[in-house]
Amino acid sequence: MIMFDLQAEIRKHVRVLQVASLPRFKDFERMVTVTGSGVALMGLIGLIISFVLNIH
Repeated sequence: MIMFDLQAEIRKHVRVLQVASLPRFKDFERMVTVTGSGVALMGLIGLIISFVLNIH
């Protein structure tokens, strides 16, 4: 059985939340753009593969 100190773990998590900050809007906008572009690219690649494999 693995034992751990729950209070110490909670203190660590609280510390991380205190140090962390919300991203600026410009940073958030960049993350959304990059992530959206990646999702769209993966969808396009899947669509192309689907078309190629379904050609009769």
